This record gives sequence, structure tokens and C-alpha cells, in this order.
Amino acid sequence: MEMKAKEMVYKILREDLDVTKEELKDDAELEKLGMDELDKVEITMSLEEEFNLTITDEDTDKWVKVGDVVKYIEREVE
Repeated sequence: MEMKAKEMVYKILREDLDVTKEELKDDAELEKLGMDELDKVEITMSLEEEFNLTITDEDTDKWVKVGDVVKYIEREVE
């Protein structure tokens, strides 16, 4: 069974940011979850590989909350 985009984004963020399921909510700020520039690069690479996308720095600069990442991926994979 293929994971939904949101579930896969959450899985990647949980693994790369080493946060719990409870901490990861759409309105959680990525910076407060500990995301730094290196994490952003790693997360971007994981998302690009998983969803076969090319994600620009311009796009990732708009990611402030977890929900921003989810919405971006859902929009790109439609």
C-alpha cells in the first residue's frame, strides 16, 4: 500500500529531525522542531527522491511550518 503524501512527509520529517509523532503537527514551526540549514538540505533531498521532484531553494525558503511542506508536496504531486 502506497503512503499518502502527508504521511510520507511526516515520516521523513520525523526521521530527519528526530522528533516524535506528537511533536509533529501541521502548525508546528520547523525551526522550533530543530530544523537548521543542513536539515533542510537533507529533508529536501529525501523529498526529491521519494516524490521524484526537483525542489528549489526558493521553494524551501517558504517553508515555515510543517503544513507548508505538506501543502507544497501535495500540490507538486497532483
